[in-house]
Amino acid sequence: MLTPSGMGKSDAPKMHAQDTPPPEEEGPMINRAARKKKYIVKLRENGNKAEARRYAGVVASSTIARWQSEDTRFAAMCEQAAEDARDDIDLEIRRRGMHGTDELIVTPKGVAVDKDGKPYTQKRYSDTLLALHAKAHLRHLYGDRQAVELTGRNGGAIEMESPLERIATRLLALKAAQTIEGTVDSELDRIPAPARADDDPYGVADL
Repeated sequence: MLTPSGMGKSDAPKMHAQDTPPPEEEGPMINRAARKKKYIVKLRENGNKAEARRYAGVVASSTIARWQSEDTRFAAMCEQAAEDARDDIDLEIRRRGMHGTDELIVTPKGVAVDKDGKPYTQKRYSDTLLALHAKAHLRHLYGDRQAVELTGRNGGAIEMESPLERIATRLLALKAAQTIEGTVDSELDRIPAPARADDDPYGVADL
């Protein structure tokens, strides 16, 4: 039996399993566009790239990176979605720290309610989250400050000499010491010795 192209079934090229691309790698462009949209939606929702890939049906992070390199508009939308998700987290931290959350009042008998059966609530604030928010946005006031003081030997100034400068200083000191030693020897040679024993009646020369 011939195919419409006039080619027999046995002559048609065979597609092996390893030749079949994964769905996110190739396929209709409309499918890729749908995956991109789903990825951005989920990334904007929770800011988690792995969860966004699973939601969009994309297995490898390299696929997203390739799409971003090929489509600058998609890359910009991904960055904006991630930034919006971070802003949501920051807003929630601020809300819990400044405005608090409503919590039910529980007694040994159960949840406390009023005469109409409406449960009583109380505001619970988070000082820890408020401190984190303050450190992030008011770092010059509430950020952790660390001062490191560096000193040299015995608390003195730090020596900035290079190894060559230290060697030169050492050589100059040795030369100065040799000069002083030579000067002392020459001065000692100038002291006259007693010419005769009579000139040294107290025997100083023998000391």
